[in-house]
Amino acid sequence: MAELPILKNVLIILAIIIPITFLANRLRFPTVIGFLFTGVIIGPYALGWVKDQYAIQSIAEFGVVLLLFSVGLEFSLEKLFKMKRILLIAGGGQVFLTVGLVWTLGVVFHLSPITSFIFGSMIALSSTAIVLKILGDKRELDSPVGRLTLTISLFQDLFIVPLMLMIPYLNQPEKFNWITFSSTIALSITGIILIIIIARIVIPNLIQQIIKQQNRELFFITIIFVTIGTAWICTYLGLSLAIGAFFAGLVISESEYSHQITSDILPVKDILMALFFISIGMMLDLEFTRNNYIILLGLLIGIVTFKTVIIFGLIYFLKYPARLGISTGLTLSQIGEFSFVIAMESMRYEILTHDRYQMFLGASILTMTFSPFLINHADTIGQYIQKLFRLPDLMPYAATKLSQLLSHEQQTDQPKKKWEGHVIIIGFGTTGEYLSNVLTNIGVPVIICELIYDRYKKAKALFKQTVFGDASSPVIAEKIHINTAKLMIISTSNKDVAIRIIKSTRAINPKINIIVRTRRMEDIEMLHKLGANIIIPEELETTIEILALALRQYRIPRNVIASQLAVIRHDHYKPFLGKPVSDATLNELPYLLAASTTESGILLDNSPVIGKTLEETELVKLTGIKVIAIVRDGKPTHQPPPDFRLQKGDIMILLGTHAEIDAALGMIGCDIVS
Repeated sequence: MAELPILKNVLIILAIIIPITFLANRLRFPTVIGFLFTGVIIGPYALGWVKDQYAIQSIAEFGVVLLLFSVGLEFSLEKLFKMKRILLIAGGGQVFLTVGLVWTLGVVFHLSPITSFIFGSMIALSSTAIVLKILGDKRELDSPVGRLTLTISLFQDLFIVPLMLMIPYLNQPEKFNWITFSSTIALSITGIILIIIIARIVIPNLIQQIIKQQNRELFFITIIFVTIGTAWICTYLGLSLAIGAFFAGLVISESEYSHQITSDILPVKDILMALFFISIGMMLDLEFTRNNYIILLGLLIGIVTFKTVIIFGLIYFLKYPARLGISTGLTLSQIGEFSFVIAMESMRYEILTHDRYQMFLGASILTMTFSPFLINHADTIGQYIQKLFRLPDLMPYAATKLSQLLSHEQQTDQPKKKWEGHVIIIGFGTTGEYLSNVLTNIGVPVIICELIYDRYKKAKALFKQTVFGDASSPVIAEKIHINTAKLMIISTSNKDVAIRIIKSTRAINPKINIIVRTRRMEDIEMLHKLGANIIIPEELETTIEILALALRQYRIPRNVIASQLAVIRHDHYKPFLGKPVSDATLNELPYLLAASTTESGILLDNSPVIGKTLEETELVKLTGIKVIAIVRDGKPTHQPPPDFRLQKGDIMILLGTHAEIDAALGMIGCDIVS
């Protein structure tokens, strides 16, 4: 059998990446850094285990396509419009100031204007993957630093679109003319508009029909087809595959199914992105790095300081505290993954030489390596610098109007509802619908999660807080706020679905209470061990209800029945499954069975004792019953005297044997009250 070199290379990569990723997790480093160092170790400039790095790079480029597709999913035209002011001022200011200042420095140090522009563009971008990973682990994505960071990153990602359009023309000035360039841009923009218009009509209907088939494989294949198909069409409009994928994601982003799409595509994207970063690491020339380590360290310090100062200046200008500006600057001080995309494109069009590419590569990997330390200590460093330089938390007078405008914009945005202590209902069948209605009517906050199309549409029509997707997915788990929920009710009786959801939920929120139903009695113990607090077996619960009704016929007190049933449920239905009951339960039974036999009943219109005194009814004389209390208008009369006159609506509390209670209830003709 012929050997497949690519298969061997992938096997080597997997063998190295497992221990390195494990080590990165133990050291709390982003896995992106582990991927980079994996590439360095196995690449041609180190151990040389993988020779054909370009084959790996070809596969990895598809990872970039999926990365830009997922970035497009995170955007929406509506979101971009709402954030336009702060997006343009904070994000746009950071990108254009960085590019402009680096370009100026490059020209001063005798670099060509084109090379200086490319270096400025690469330095301007930050690593969304690293920033999101670390801030997410620290639960600071919704903090002031998190919000500012994501806003600036948003503009950085958008900056990629026109930049990728420009790169093919930068090093070919003899071929460049404004007519050709303008027509290409016009054709691209027209094509993009047509794609968006057509896609907004066609793709949602296509996805809707696919979802109705309830086939996850078909759903996934369709998404990949839409992604690659849109990207392929965009190549005919003068765009790259990656940019085409971005617009494919943008088209789908406003779909109500976008979160499930993100969830399904995430594993493939992560694998291919791992190959992308590994392929970047494989290109690092260790000998070049060793010979130029002083320059690289200088670039590391320069890039981190340069980006931090620019971002700090902009945020400080917008009247944010100095500490916040420094923290945000340090968080975004590394070079990002899209910078490698620019570098690769620039190499392809011979804008960058090998040495300059290696210089950038070494500096980029260093900034990424130090990034976790800087992000984790950004707030402390920010406070120290603010105190050291005694920076006031007031901005210059010239920015007052601008800051008021931004503040007004932020105040007019509707605040996001903070979900905490809510109930998550998985599945909107008969049980899920009933529970949702009851809980909502009594004021309990509810989020519904449903993956079956027809049920999802029904739930969405009745309840605004309905999410389409698989609750075991991390993306959907974040959307339904599992980490802050108080209770999860898994109303579907599908065991495999319940197992996946219980495992993933317990990993996110160990304190949440989980109620799950099942059809099979033998699944009770297993579901309990996985982390379900309450398991409701449909067949046994029916039996329990029948048992309760049967015991009521013999006037067994309700508290005794409730206690008996609680014992059965507490022991996971062992008495019904032919299993021995625990010693603790056996010790409780004598006390439960020795409880007094009492009953309460309410006097209705047709009761023959209404208007009579207790003595006149001869109830005690004829039955031997004891009337221990009578409740009228919510007020009890204990040990009522013989002359106590009975009225409609009185509740009589009776004490006696089963026969005495039966006889008394027959005489007074009252309904039993729980």
